[in-house]
Amino acid sequence: MAKVAMALRLKNRNQGIPNGFMYLQRQTNWRSWEAQPPTMWDFKLLCREIQKHRQLNPRFGLSTDMNSIATEVDMVNAARIAAIPGTESYLINDAPFAPPNPPVLPSDPSGPLAAVGANLVKMASGVGVLYDWLGSGGQPVDNTVAETRAQICVACPKNGKGDLTKFFTVPAANLIMKQLEQRKDLNLSTTVDDKLGICEACGCVNKLKVHVPIEFILAKMSEQVRSDLDKSCWVLKT
Repeated sequence: MAKVAMALRLKNRNQGIPNGFMYLQRQTNWRSWEAQPPTMWDFKLLCREIQKHRQLNPRFGLSTDMNSIATEVDMVNAARIAAIPGTESYLINDAPFAPPNPPVLPSDPSGPLAAVGANLVKMASGVGVLYDWLGSGGQPVDNTVAETRAQICVACPKNGKGDLTKFFTVPAANLIMKQLEQRKDLNLSTTVDDKLGICEACGCVNKLKVHVPIEFILAKMSEQVRSDLDKSCWVLKT
């Protein structure tokens, strides 16, 4: 029996990929990264949102089978990131030859990708932590704990400066800005807020991160990110 060629695919659907998971439904011009930003960090959530969108638009006759959707999302995203240098560790290619007709891919909504490989893990960790925390109600740690953490972050060499887009793609930066607006509603602050930037190791906005319970941070932190933390980081001492 002839061997069936497998297409290029993602090695791990539970791991974030450069620029996040994206899907463009061309029939409706539905862009997942704009309509549902959290799907950039959650493969299964993206598939569910695509299914929901297709169910609301039956006139196009698009498949709503979850397995079929997952396969398509996997293939599209694998083909997209394959063109980005340094992404081999996110992919599996067990096909004896390249598919003759690769899928039509969404264009990169954020322009050129700078330092994609490094920023991938930061986005998946940083944005995911903040989204999960705020989505659960955003209950903060005690003010004294937040203040202690903030003082450590200010002295940390990885307390990055600059605009959000220096560290994140535009969609991710926009999502974080919305989270910062929610933070104002929580009335959270430390005495060094004006000195807190973005952690260059884990990708979190430090003004928010210092108020987040540790379980949310650890739940999204990979070993790679953990190894990038400065040895003085309060996360390592919790």
